[in-house]
Amino acid sequence: MQISIIDLTKIFLKIVKVNQTTIESYLEDIITENINFTAEDIAKFDIEIMAKELNDNAYKTASEMDYLRTEEVVSDLVHHFLIPEVIYNYDLLFMIIILN
Repeated sequence: MQISIIDLTKIFLKIVKVNQTTIESYLEDIITENINFTAEDIAKFDIEIMAKELNDNAYKTASEMDYLRTEEVVSDLVHHFLIPEVIYNYDLLFMIIILN
């Protein structure tokens, strides 16, 4: 059985095409992965900057507050967060008791 040069050329081109497709797919995967890592790193960096700015502003605001203003902030937190949360939990517990 003799293989002609044309047959060998066709086989070679098929192998090269498969390898080229595999290489392109591999490179696309690497590029996509690097883009995701870079985006994650940039997001972490941006979050760190925002957290630092927020922390700095919180300390600045806290240092500028007098005692009455501090009590006002605590009062707002209690009335707008703590009390509604307690009422929600109480209502939830009440509903569970009624349904059982």
